[in-house]
Amino acid sequence: SAAADALVTAGFLHGSILHIAFNGWALWIVGSQVEEVFATPRYLVIFFASTVTGFYLSARMNPGLSIGASAGIMGLIGAMVAFGHASQSPLGRRIRNEYLGWLVLNLVWGFLPGSQIDNYAHIGGFAGGFAVAWLAGTPMRSTHAREQAWRVAAAVCVAITAYCFWEMYRNFPSPAELRQLFQPNI
Repeated sequence: SAAADALVTAGFLHGSILHIAFNGWALWIVGSQVEEVFATPRYLVIFFASTVTGFYLSARMNPGLSIGASAGIMGLIGAMVAFGHASQSPLGRRIRNEYLGWLVLNLVWGFLPGSQIDNYAHIGGFAGGFAVAWLAGTPMRSTHAREQAWRVAAAVCVAITAYCFWEMYRNFPSPAELRQLFQPNI
């Protein structure tokens, strides 16, 4: 359905060049660390699940449309919080606290007057990323079969994303239909 497709594709759409630049920078910083800790297959599943959970909560709580990679990025932050907490070491606590600081900063920024940040997408993304990372663990404590399962899960997430974009493209209104949609009622 179009609603399910939107939960996936919204994480890849942005409202401006500045929006893309900021999310690209955050994805580069946080994403590289998550990929190093969890490996590429888990990273892809965490980002996918966080995007879906973030935009699902946003759609349930907000009347408007929200877009951007920040739901998935907040999920990556949630993954690092889960990793830091699970490690139960001084370094782990430091990692957890550092990323909790990122969470708080993003939520506070979203509450500033005039902010267009969707805190519901951020909270949903964070929760989704934390949950997947908590269940996933890291490759260091895994088996070959489990790692293979994560590779399959990542491939499924990529395939679902491609399918959702195909469906959005296939069902996008024609220029004439768009003109009708945006024609003022006189």
